[in-house]
This record gives sequence, C-alpha cells and structure tokens, in this order.
Amino acid sequence: MRRVDVSLEELLNFLEAYRLEGVAKDEKLRTDLKAVYRRYRTLLIWHHYLSHSAAWETNAQRRTTFLEYYTECVSDAAQSLLIASQGMYKPAYLILRSAVENHFKCIGILHGIDISTITNVFSLVDEIKKTSVATSTKVGKNHFEWLRAEYARLCEHVHTANHLHMSQTNLLGVFPRYDRVSAAAFFSGSATTVATSIAALNCLMLVRAFRKMHHTNFDQICDILPKATRSQLAEL
Repeated sequence: MRRVDVSLEELLNFLEAYRLEGVAKDEKLRTDLKAVYRRYRTLLIWHHYLSHSAAWETNAQRRTTFLEYYTECVSDAAQSLLIASQGMYKPAYLILRSAVENHFKCIGILHGIDISTITNVFSLVDEIKKTSVATSTKVGKNHFEWLRAEYARLCEHVHTANHLHMSQTNLLGVFPRYDRVSAAAFFSGSATTVATSIAALNCLMLVRAFRKMHHTNFDQICDILPKATRSQLAEL
C-alpha cells in the first residue's frame, strides 16, 4: 500500500505542477494553432447564429435536435484542439472523430432522416450520401466525400489499425510535449480538413441563413472556404 500511496502522491504533485507555458511558446505550434483556429472559429460563428435565430428551421423539434448535436460537434472539435496542444495526439484524433460523427447526424437531421433508428455510423453515411447537400452540387459532394474519407482515417486511430496509430505512453510525466511532425499532421491535416468541410456543408445546407449573417461573420467564413465553394455559394 505504501508504494501505491507514494505513486498517487507523485501523480497529484504532477497534476498540481502541470503547466502549458513551455509548449505554448513554441512558434511552430502557435503557427499551427493560428491556422486551424481560423477554421474552428467559423464553427463557433455558426453555433452562435443558429442558437439565436429560429428562422433557419421552422420545425421546432428538428431545430432543437440539430442544435444539440451541433453543439456537441463544436464541443468535440474544441476539446480535440486542447488535447492535441498538449501532445496527446491519439486521444485528439479520437474526439475529433466524434465531432465528425455528430456532424453527420446534423446533416441527417436537416434532411429529415430519423437518426434515432440508425445505430451504425456507416449506415448513416450511406443515407447521407443520398441527400441534396451531397448530391446537388459538385462542391457539396466533394466536401462530404472529404469528410467521409477523413472519418475513415480517424477510425484507424480508434481501432489502432497499425503501429503508426499507437501512442504507447508509459509515463504521464512526458506531457505536455510537442512533436512537430505529429502536430502538423493533426492541426494542418485532419483538424483543418474537418473544420473546413463542416463549415462549408453548413453554408450549403443553410445558404439562406448564411446570407443573413452579419457581414463580418459572413466574411470570416468566406475567408476559409475554397474558391470553388465560394463560387458555388454565390450561384445558389
């Protein structure tokens, strides 16, 4: 028992002394975060707008259910950034996967799919790929396919597909840490793709609401969208 008590005390001391100043001052990490945060912020803009307006969906139940899942989507994305900033890359991928899954549910809800009857995510994806947002425009199809492909890659981390998806952390004392290769893969890769495609799909599904946004919010979202997506939105 004494060894357990000593180890517990060491853990508590570690938690009390836990600080992020060291990694937060790394210029490369700050650059990575700056780029992905611009995209994540657009998810917050959408959340604020949809939470303070009822005009975008006349069905109250559908609106409430959508907001529940979209709020969780944004929450998952935020937590993944915080976790990855500490060098905990595998759990960051796991929770980012949850963000994508929740947005898939949002798409289904807006298109009248009863998500409560679909327990398998891939079955939900099969239904979503038939919806108007994923079929009526080329950019909509592209963003949906990019998000679906990223989800499949994120699943590899969840299921530890091979040694490349292992963390193998033996000591908590190694955190916080910063690995440039791993950080770049997460922030500039997966997190950027997910945030951009979610924002784009929101714009395509809720184009009227998008146009009613304050011009500063409208411009911030447009700034992170690919040129082809902006062009398509201008035609809708």
